[in-house]
Amino acid sequence: MCQKVICVTADTPTQISRIMKRDGISEEEARVRLNKQKSNIYYTSKADYELNNSVRNEHNIYTETTRLVGVLRRHEARMNK
Repeated sequence: MCQKVICVTADTPTQISRIMKRDGISEEEARVRLNKQKSNIYYTSKADYELNNSVRNEHNIYTETTRLVGVLRRHEARMNK
């Protein structure tokens, strides 16, 4: 169905912070929600590419995304030959 799969991950502190801010819940509640989800390792093992969207990587995410778009366009061009 898909030619390539991309997963977007973030480290646990970033995920917790974003859940708390988005849903207006406590850290404990955010951890409970996060622990009910599959781990980043699960998603990265299923993906062809990973983009890390952690706070510590915010300065690189645009560059990494742009680079990945280029890779995917080249892949598509090869597939369409």
